[in-house]
Amino acid sequence: MGVVRVVGVNTEFETRLVLKGDRSIKKCVLHHYRLDKLLERLPIVDTPWLATFDPKEDNAYLLFLINQPDGRYVPASGQVDPAAFSVIKLSSVIK
Repeated sequence: MGVVRVVGVNTEFETRLVLKGDRSIKKCVLHHYRLDKLLERLPIVDTPWLATFDPKEDNAYLLFLINQPDGRYVPASGQVDPAAFSVIKLSSVIK
């Protein structure tokens, strides 16, 4: 497997419902990775399924996260394929 260049990103979420953990949390910061901009334009096979977010869209997500000592959260399944297991976009949500 070749090297995949990634960049760390912090994305802030408004919390609407907490199923397990501190229910008083109103916002959380997810630390995740995106492909390096140079790689986004290339046809690459077998890359990690990274979480991506469009700030122009108002989407809802089901997040399975682990709290880190610095206050940020990371995907519970790890950083390799978070969009497959820990960061799930909900397609139909009542707003």
